[in-house]
Amino acid sequence: MNPEELAILGAVAAFIAGSLVGLEYSYRVYREIFRERRLDPIALPLALLGWATLAVSWLKWRPLGLCAGAFLAGYVLNMRPGYGRIETALGLILFCSILLAHRGAEVIGC
Repeated sequence: MNPEELAILGAVAAFIAGSLVGLEYSYRVYREIFRERRLDPIALPLALLGWATLAVSWLKWRPLGLCAGAFLAGYVLNMRPGYGRIETALGLILFCSILLAHRGAEVIGC
């Protein structure tokens, strides 16, 4: 197995571990079945940090960063149904913005 495959396998394993931890966290903290339009003060920074780390690590090919970003993204993405969806959407917007900004910088020669 080459290093790229190992890094991707590690990121998938980290995502699954983050998913399990996030699901456990959300069931322990929130007793309500569904949360209406409120941001989780813990999930928001984790989502932003996770998706940003994932984007930068992908662009610069940092395997440990990929694993850390995947863990944090999985943590928020797979929280209890109805939780973490707004935080994940904001994280994905940040992820796409970083990739587009990098692509734009490549196009203009920076």
